[in-house]
Amino acid sequence: MRPALLLCCLFLSATAQAEDCSPKTSVGSWCELPLAALHPTQQNVGLLQVEDDQAKLAGKKPKALERYLRKKEIPVVIGPGGRFYLTDRHHLSSALWRLDPKQGVPVKVIGRLPQATDFWKKMQENHWVWLHDARGAEIPPEALPDALAGLGDDPYRALAGYAEDENAFDKDRQSYFIEFHWARYFGERMHWRPISRATLPDDLKQALRLACEPAAKELPGYRQDCPR
Repeated sequence: MRPALLLCCLFLSATAQAEDCSPKTSVGSWCELPLAALHPTQQNVGLLQVEDDQAKLAGKKPKALERYLRKKEIPVVIGPGGRFYLTDRHHLSSALWRLDPKQGVPVKVIGRLPQATDFWKKMQENHWVWLHDARGAEIPPEALPDALAGLGDDPYRALAGYAEDENAFDKDRQSYFIEFHWARYFGERMHWRPISRATLPDDLKQALRLACEPAAKELPGYRQDCPR
């Protein structure tokens, strides 16, 4: 069975009891939303990691894939005009979109901010948006992509994710957007040189060394037991 068709059948089963999302969906409720209706709250993802996630999703057997997706929570905030803003799981959502852009997915409504006048201010106060480009410079909300298809590639965000998988730093639950902070640190230390699948092994080795340097001590998740 083709991956897209497999996902279609699986989502239909997993979300059979979920109603379609609407601007009136209650906060705390689950509903089903087309991937195309998700509005990102960050400018970029690590494309290398998205490709890995895509391969994992496509390669899973139906029951294993269903269990995996049930453990994940795709959170959204209902904003002005009833638009749905994705506040996390951009990599997972992007991988699902690449497999089948017309598919619907179960999402959880975690907030409702209907007033346009203070929407982005409240989004920032709640840590529901990352208004920075791939090198950490601030951007206005208008620079965010309008859909998953518009997400850019931040290879250093991917590198930070791989470094986290290798326990280079801890997932600090008291901090937000931790991988982006580490991505900027790695990029600055590595002079923003290009990263590709071919260079990734050597890039990751350097990132693991950089994660132990004194200059990283102020970053969230820095390991006090980091091997020297």
